[in-house]
Amino acid sequence: MPVPYSQHVGDRNPIELLNTTLEEYRDAAALLAEASWNQPWAPGKWTMRQVMVHVAQWEMIFGYRIMCAAGSPGFTIQMVDQDALLAHTEGVDGATAFAAFDGSRRLNIAVIQSLSSAARSTEVTHPEYGTLRIDDLIVQM
Repeated sequence: MPVPYSQHVGDRNPIELLNTTLEEYRDAAALLAEASWNQPWAPGKWTMRQVMVHVAQWEMIFGYRIMCAAGSPGFTIQMVDQDALLAHTEGVDGATAFAAFDGSRRLNIAVIQSLSSAARSTEVTHPEYGTLRIDDLIVQM
């Protein structure tokens, strides 16, 4: 079973995409005035701040999953409800969320690049998707 978002990666190198999208996030964040963070990106949608908090949270979650998988073969991934994670983040401003994402992404890229191909083949269990490899988690990231 392909992991979510794998269709967006296709045959491209996922590590290069992690670097490219980091630059794209940096470019987008630089354009946002402070007041823009609290505006929904479309009617009835999350604010840019909420989107950035969400992205930062998931960057940290995937980094944690990859590090646990590499350090604890047989690791079982814990399911997470994205809406519940966002529920208690009103005190996090957009710039702080972006800084957390930026730092987490750089950390994750460094960790991923340090893994051998054998380590990237390490398997984990996901309650919904079954057996995944670290490579699958990188693609999903």
